[in-house]
Amino acid sequence: MKFKKFALRALLAVTASAVILTTTVSAGWVSSGNKWWYQNPDGSYPKSSWSCISGKWYLFDKDGWMLTGWQQSGGKWYYLESSGVMKTGWVQTGGKWYYLDGSGAMRTGWVQTGGKWYYLEASGAMKTGWLDQGGKKYYLDASGAMVTGNRTIDGKSYTFDANGALKSGTPGGSSSSGNVIRLSPLSSGDWHFVCEYVNTTGQTLTLKAVEIA
Repeated sequence: MKFKKFALRALLAVTASAVILTTTVSAGWVSSGNKWWYQNPDGSYPKSSWSCISGKWYLFDKDGWMLTGWQQSGGKWYYLESSGVMKTGWVQTGGKWYYLDGSGAMRTGWVQTGGKWYYLEASGAMKTGWLDQGGKKYYLDASGAMVTGNRTIDGKSYTFDANGALKSGTPGGSSSSGNVIRLSPLSSGDWHFVCEYVNTTGQTLTLKAVEIA
Protein backbone atom coordinates (compact mmCIF):
# COMPACT_ATOMS: atom_id res chain seq x y z
CA MET A 1 0.00 0.00 0.00
CA LYS A 2 2.83 2.40 0.89
CA PHE A 3 4.46 1.72 -2.48
CA LYS A 4 1.24 2.52 -4.33
CA LYS A 5 0.87 5.82 -2.48
CA PHE A 6 4.46 6.74 -3.25
CA ALA A 7 4.02 5.90 -6.93
CA LEU A 8 0.82 7.95 -7.09
CA ARG A 9 2.52 10.95 -5.48
CA ALA A 10 5.45 10.69 -7.89
CA LEU A 11 3.07 10.55 -10.87
CA LEU A 12 1.17 13.62 -9.64
CA ALA A 13 4.44 15.51 -9.15
CA VAL A 14 5.59 14.72 -12.69
CA THR A 15 2.20 15.72 -14.09
CA ALA A 16 2.26 18.99 -12.14
CA SER A 17 5.75 19.75 -13.42
CA ALA A 18 4.63 19.14 -16.99
CA VAL A 19 1.70 21.50 -16.53
CA ILE A 20 3.99 24.15 -15.10
CA LEU A 21 6.42 23.76 -18.00
CA THR A 22 3.60 23.99 -20.51
CA THR A 23 2.11 27.12 -19.02
CA THR A 24 5.40 28.97 -18.52
CA VAL A 25 6.24 29.10 -22.27
CA SER A 26 5.98 32.83 -23.08
CA ALA A 27 5.17 34.29 -26.50
CA GLY A 28 7.41 37.00 -27.91
CA TRP A 29 10.27 38.00 -30.16
CA VAL A 30 13.52 36.10 -30.01
CA SER A 31 16.75 37.37 -31.57
CA SER A 32 19.73 35.47 -32.86
CA GLY A 33 22.55 37.65 -34.10
CA ASN A 34 20.86 40.28 -36.24
CA LYS A 35 17.87 38.08 -37.05
CA TRP A 36 14.49 37.76 -35.37
CA TRP A 37 11.82 35.10 -35.07
CA TYR A 38 8.57 35.00 -33.13
CA GLN A 39 7.54 32.37 -30.61
CA ASN A 40 3.81 31.68 -30.33
CA PRO A 41 2.18 31.01 -26.93
CA ASP A 42 2.23 27.25 -27.65
CA GLY A 43 5.96 27.32 -28.38
CA SER A 44 5.61 27.07 -32.18
CA TYR A 45 6.74 29.81 -34.57
CA PRO A 46 5.42 31.12 -37.93
CA LYS A 47 7.34 30.21 -41.07
CA SER A 48 6.73 30.67 -44.80
CA SER A 49 3.74 32.80 -43.87
CA TRP A 50 2.32 36.12 -42.77
CA SER A 51 1.51 36.64 -39.11
CA CYS A 52 -0.45 39.44 -37.43
CA ILE A 53 1.29 40.33 -34.16
CA SER A 54 -0.06 43.10 -31.92
CA GLY A 55 -2.17 44.37 -34.82
CA LYS A 56 0.71 44.57 -37.33
CA TRP A 57 1.64 42.24 -40.17
CA TYR A 58 5.00 40.48 -40.51
CA LEU A 59 6.34 38.01 -43.07
CA PHE A 60 8.54 35.06 -42.14
CA ASP A 61 10.72 32.87 -44.39
CA LYS A 62 10.78 29.06 -44.53
CA ASP A 63 13.07 28.91 -41.50
CA GLY A 64 10.94 31.29 -39.46
CA TRP A 65 13.16 34.37 -39.75
CA MET A 66 11.44 37.75 -39.98
CA LEU A 67 11.87 39.42 -43.40
CA THR A 68 12.50 43.11 -44.21
CA GLY A 69 12.68 45.29 -47.33
CA TRP A 70 10.99 44.38 -50.63
CA GLN A 71 9.50 40.89 -50.60
CA GLN A 72 7.34 39.05 -53.12
CA SER A 73 4.45 36.97 -51.80
CA GLY A 74 1.59 35.44 -53.75
CA GLY A 75 2.76 37.14 -56.94
CA LYS A 76 2.67 40.62 -55.38
CA TRP A 77 5.34 42.89 -53.95
CA TYR A 78 5.31 44.20 -50.37
CA TYR A 79 7.62 46.47 -48.41
CA LEU A 80 8.58 45.62 -44.84
CA GLU A 81 10.25 48.19 -42.60
CA SER A 82 13.50 47.45 -40.76
CA SER A 83 11.26 46.50 -37.82
CA GLY A 84 9.56 43.95 -40.07
CA VAL A 85 6.22 45.80 -40.07
CA MET A 86 4.38 45.72 -43.42
CA LYS A 87 4.00 49.21 -44.93
CA THR A 88 0.91 50.69 -46.55
CA GLY A 89 0.49 54.01 -48.38
CA TRP A 90 3.44 55.92 -49.81
CA VAL A 91 6.96 54.71 -49.21
CA GLN A 92 10.23 56.19 -50.47
CA THR A 93 13.12 53.83 -51.09
CA GLY A 94 16.11 54.03 -53.41
CA GLY A 95 15.28 57.67 -54.17
CA LYS A 96 11.87 56.75 -55.64
CA TRP A 97 8.30 56.77 -54.39
CA TYR A 98 5.99 53.73 -54.41
CA TYR A 99 2.38 53.27 -53.37
CA LEU A 100 1.18 50.28 -51.35
CA ASP A 101 -2.56 49.71 -51.02
CA GLY A 102 -4.47 48.80 -47.85
CA SER A 103 -3.40 45.16 -48.17
CA GLY A 104 0.24 46.25 -48.45
CA ALA A 105 0.53 45.22 -52.13
CA MET A 106 2.52 47.51 -54.44
CA ARG A 107 0.37 49.27 -57.06
CA THR A 108 1.13 50.02 -60.71
CA GLY A 109 -0.68 52.12 -63.31
CA TRP A 110 -3.12 54.88 -62.36
CA VAL A 111 -4.04 55.22 -58.70
CA GLN A 112 -6.15 57.84 -56.95
CA THR A 113 -5.29 58.83 -53.40
CA GLY A 114 -5.88 61.99 -51.41
CA GLY A 115 -8.18 63.26 -54.16
CA LYS A 116 -5.37 63.26 -56.76
CA TRP A 117 -4.31 60.91 -59.54
CA TYR A 118 -0.82 59.44 -59.83
CA TYR A 119 0.82 57.10 -62.33
CA LEU A 120 3.05 54.27 -61.17
CA GLU A 121 5.34 52.58 -63.68
CA ALA A 122 5.61 48.81 -64.14
CA SER A 123 8.37 48.83 -61.51
CA GLY A 124 5.97 50.58 -59.14
CA ALA A 125 7.99 53.81 -59.17
CA MET A 126 5.95 57.02 -59.25
CA LYS A 127 6.12 58.85 -62.57
CA THR A 128 6.73 62.59 -62.92
CA GLY A 129 6.85 64.81 -66.02
CA TRP A 130 5.26 63.99 -69.38
CA LEU A 131 3.43 60.70 -69.82
CA ASP A 132 2.26 59.22 -73.16
CA GLN A 133 -0.54 56.71 -72.77
CA GLY A 134 -3.33 55.52 -75.03
CA GLY A 135 -2.47 58.12 -77.64
CA LYS A 136 -2.84 60.95 -75.11
CA LYS A 137 -0.36 63.10 -73.23
CA TYR A 138 -0.53 63.80 -69.51
CA TYR A 139 1.67 65.82 -67.21
CA LEU A 140 2.54 64.79 -63.65
CA ASP A 141 4.02 67.52 -61.47
CA ALA A 142 7.02 67.19 -59.13
CA SER A 143 4.78 65.60 -56.47
CA GLY A 144 3.58 63.06 -59.05
CA ALA A 145 0.05 64.47 -59.14
CA MET A 146 -1.69 64.67 -62.54
CA VAL A 147 -2.39 68.25 -63.62
CA THR A 148 -5.59 69.64 -65.16
CA GLY A 149 -6.61 73.02 -66.53
CA ASN A 150 -4.11 75.67 -67.62
CA ARG A 151 -0.50 75.17 -66.62
CA THR A 152 2.81 76.84 -67.41
CA ILE A 153 5.51 74.20 -67.82
CA ASP A 154 9.10 75.18 -68.57
CA GLY A 155 7.91 78.65 -69.53
CA LYS A 156 5.25 77.39 -71.97
CA SER A 157 1.47 77.40 -71.58
CA TYR A 158 -0.59 74.21 -71.86
CA THR A 159 -4.21 73.27 -71.33
CA PHE A 160 -5.32 69.90 -69.93
CA ASP A 161 -8.88 68.60 -69.77
CA ALA A 162 -10.65 67.42 -66.61
CA ASN A 163 -9.24 63.91 -67.15
CA GLY A 164 -5.68 65.25 -67.39
CA ALA A 165 -5.28 64.75 -71.16
CA LEU A 166 -3.46 67.51 -73.03
CA LYS A 167 -5.70 69.56 -75.28
CA SER A 168 -4.36 70.50 -78.71
CA GLY A 169 -3.25 74.11 -78.69
CA THR A 170 -2.60 76.56 -75.90
CA PRO A 171 -5.16 78.75 -74.08
CA GLY A 172 -6.59 81.16 -76.65
CA GLY A 173 -5.01 79.26 -79.54
CA SER A 174 -6.29 76.85 -82.14
CA SER A 175 -8.40 73.89 -81.04
CA SER A 176 -6.46 71.49 -83.28
CA SER A 177 -2.90 71.12 -84.51
CA GLY A 178 -1.97 72.78 -87.80
CA ASN A 179 -1.35 76.18 -89.33
CA VAL A 180 -3.10 79.26 -87.94
CA ILE A 181 -3.08 82.64 -89.68
CA ARG A 182 -3.31 85.54 -87.27
CA LEU A 183 -3.38 89.30 -87.98
CA SER A 184 -1.53 91.34 -85.35
CA PRO A 185 -0.76 95.08 -85.09
CA LEU A 186 2.80 96.38 -84.99
CA SER A 187 3.86 99.06 -82.53
CA SER A 188 4.17 101.42 -85.51
CA GLY A 189 0.44 101.08 -86.22
CA ASP A 190 0.93 98.88 -89.26
CA TRP A 191 -0.19 95.24 -89.40
CA HIS A 192 1.52 91.95 -90.12
CA PHE A 193 0.43 88.36 -90.59
CA VAL A 194 1.83 85.73 -88.25
CA CYS A 195 1.79 82.12 -89.45
CA GLU A 196 1.78 79.73 -86.50
CA TYR A 197 1.84 75.97 -86.12
CA VAL A 198 0.49 74.25 -83.03
CA ASN A 199 2.33 70.95 -82.58
CA THR A 200 1.14 67.81 -80.79
CA THR A 201 2.68 68.85 -77.47
CA GLY A 202 0.65 72.05 -77.43
CA GLN A 203 3.54 74.40 -78.25
CA THR A 204 2.81 77.33 -80.57
CA LEU A 205 5.67 77.80 -83.03
CA THR A 206 5.96 80.99 -85.13
CA LEU A 207 7.02 80.05 -88.62
CA LYS A 208 7.15 83.45 -90.28
CA ALA A 209 5.93 87.03 -89.98
CA VAL A 210 5.18 89.18 -93.02
CA GLU A 211 4.95 92.90 -92.52
CA ILE A 212 2.22 94.77 -94.40
CA ALA A 213 2.96 98.42 -95.24
